[in-house]
Amino acid sequence: TKTALPHQLVGYVGKYLGATWRRWVFFGLILETYGVMAAFIVAEGQVLATIFGGSVFGFSLLFFFCMSVISYFGLRLIAKLDLLLALTAAAVIIALAFASWSYINFENFLKTDLSGLLPAYGVVLFSFLGVAAVPQMRLALAGREKNFFRAVVFGSLIPMVLYLLFTFAVLGVTGSKTTPIATIGLGQTLGPAVLIIGNLLAALTMTTSFLGGALTLKETFVFDFHFRHLEAWLLTITVPIILFVFGLRDFIGTISFVGAVLGGGLGVALVLTWWRAEKMGDRRPEFSLPYKKCFGSLLIAVFLLGFVYSLVNFIQPLVEKI
Repeated sequence: TKTALPHQLVGYVGKYLGATWRRWVFFGLILETYGVMAAFIVAEGQVLATIFGGSVFGFSLLFFFCMSVISYFGLRLIAKLDLLLALTAAAVIIALAFASWSYINFENFLKTDLSGLLPAYGVVLFSFLGVAAVPQMRLALAGREKNFFRAVVFGSLIPMVLYLLFTFAVLGVTGSKTTPIATIGLGQTLGPAVLIIGNLLAALTMTTSFLGGALTLKETFVFDFHFRHLEAWLLTITVPIILFVFGLRDFIGTISFVGAVLGGGLGVALVLTWWRAEKMGDRRPEFSLPYKKCFGSLLIAVFLLGFVYSLVNFIQPLVEKI
């Protein structure tokens, strides 16, 4: 990073693009994080109820309560839990891939409807929205900044490989019958053991994502808006549970909108921030990417196209109802 003092994403955008961009990105980041956290409350309840039986609503509330307590204690506790949960999730994905191999029907890949690629754009982009974790990595690697580049590279490549492995296994087994929470359909096809293991994976990954989002939002309130810790924590956890209690239940629709519209808008702002920081930064970074203009312009084009497509798809049904 070219910035001497630590910030969260909103702070970096404000420093290099000004107050107006800062407000827009803060608003988008809040909507994105609240929407994601509420969606995970919904999905986690479904997953835990599938594993243990019982009330989906009750498990959702239990999950929210546990995550709220953990998020109160901040980066050190979450970093330790994240490492344990991430390693466990990676092991479970590999185990599921091996368990699924003999059940894979390669005809499922030939029947894939490519028209579904654009609608899936938001979900795919959402799954790679790890940029908010980068400022956390900088804090965690204070004094060891030379490791920053490798941490970013491996932190991006490892999830990508695991996503591809998991997607290959799920599509190969369930094909067009893939369920919104993929591990539920996979388990229903392969039996009770895989149902439990697969939904354990879903529970682990959603737990790490929820904690990451909660930590990012809470520390945005603290670092960039100077709220006290308790105030920031209360602001972070209150809105998602309100959204859940008052009816947010569409998991895939929520993360698709968050990924394509809010994530795409954030992506454009971050590319512009990156370009400005190259000119105005106040420290020498540990590494610098080549072809900044070409690479950044390509990213902006992809983000904008996905933004427009998903926003139109979101608004069109509302207009038709009117």
